[in-house]
Amino acid sequence: MNQTHYFARAFQWTAVGAAVLLAFAFEWLSPVYALIALMLGHLFLGTFKRPQPWTLLLLAWYLWQVTSISWSARTAEGWENVLRLLPLALLPALGRLAPVRFDRARLWNAFALAVVVSWTFVFFQTLINDGWAGYKNFFLQSRLSLHYQSFYLLIAAIILENRAWKLPPWLRWMSIAGIAWLLLGILLLSARIHLLLVAFVILWRSVELWKAHPAWRPVLARATAGILAVSFAAMLLLPTPRSRMLDLVNELRSVRTMVDGKQTNHRVFIWRSGWDVIEQHLWSGAGSGGAEYELNQLLQQCDAPFYRGTERYFLYEQDYNYHNIYLQSWAQGGLVQLLLWLALLIWTVRRQRGWARLATVVFALMGLTESLLERQAGVLFLALLWWGSWQEDPPVDAE
Repeated sequence: MNQTHYFARAFQWTAVGAAVLLAFAFEWLSPVYALIALMLGHLFLGTFKRPQPWTLLLLAWYLWQVTSISWSARTAEGWENVLRLLPLALLPALGRLAPVRFDRARLWNAFALAVVVSWTFVFFQTLINDGWAGYKNFFLQSRLSLHYQSFYLLIAAIILENRAWKLPPWLRWMSIAGIAWLLLGILLLSARIHLLLVAFVILWRSVELWKAHPAWRPVLARATAGILAVSFAAMLLLPTPRSRMLDLVNELRSVRTMVDGKQTNHRVFIWRSGWDVIEQHLWSGAGSGGAEYELNQLLQQCDAPFYRGTERYFLYEQDYNYHNIYLQSWAQGGLVQLLLWLALLIWTVRRQRGWARLATVVFALMGLTESLLERQAGVLFLALLWWGSWQEDPPVDAE
């Protein structure tokens, strides 16, 4: 066997390991770093391609964040941020410089199956511990919050649906059962952004299939209407998602002040203070690490009470991030960092095909309510996704 073959085998199993560990959120050193090391070795031993302009854009986005530490009020936290983001900066870029051919479909199949298994474990562990699996009592691994668990469920459902069309009938029905199980998990976890994104994903895929298969259009229209009707009925009939959607309605009614004794989500207060930070540092930002510090300084002035059950708390009692990837980018590195990030997202979506494009769009929309790059679960997922889908040959949906 030649060197290229050995590298491809090492990549294959290391990538699969990274996908499985990501789904289970084990507190181990991620194999993503091993992938980076393997790619650096491949780059050192063999030939490499010239960097593309958009690969340089990714590195410029990262280096700007490193530079912003120089004017940050919290340099130690700034270095923590840029070290956490290192896989996202290196893995897709190195994948363009030193591409290695291997079966990427196996990586994402492993991720989807691992999510199904990990969610099944979470559900039954919660059921054994509490007798019921509800929004506030799920047994989640210490590194994986409810929003990331729900996000992984949605991405795994997208992957399984995409693969199901290429399977024999009996395996296709198994995939459909797996998708239904994952969607039930999203309903039970009841992260509201994902309840809304399920409808978005269904419509997106229906439009794609409508364009690709004209003969299916009558059946597809009825199936889409039926699936959406069942999804909305489940949101209204199941107690947990129904109560969460009612909370959303009450929060929208009380954005400016309390209405009927209801107060809006704490994110609105965080976003208001976050915008104050941006106004003070419009062009260059407060620096990596400094943006979070300034946000929490402003939250000291917020005296709005919130409740965990009957226990009252205030926002200044804990350190919050911006709960919005775009506000976080702007506050950290100013308008320059925000524009670099938006350019990366837009270019990547234009370049991607199939489920990978939809996954990046879902990531971008979820970023409206979560600072996804402030957690390893978000960074490593996007690093793996972009690494696979930035390759020129083959595209991610043709593996």
